[in-house]
Amino acid sequence: DGFQSALALEVLASVDFIRKENPGINKEETIQRIRNWTERKKNLFTDRMISVAYDHLDDYREILVS
Repeated sequence: DGFQSALALEVLASVDFIRKENPGINKEETIQRIRNWTERKKNLFTDRMISVAYDHLDDYREILVS
């Protein structure tokens, strides 16, 4: 699924955390919150990485919530 490196897992976990703390948040808002979270995440995570993680969580939402 492409989320095997430490960086990829951190992006996925960060997106998951933001979404759980802010139910109903859209992708663009998620990107902005992560970019404003820490300077490290802002410099390390690309918008595309965050977007892919957001979509991945959407794709597996039913499995993850069960």
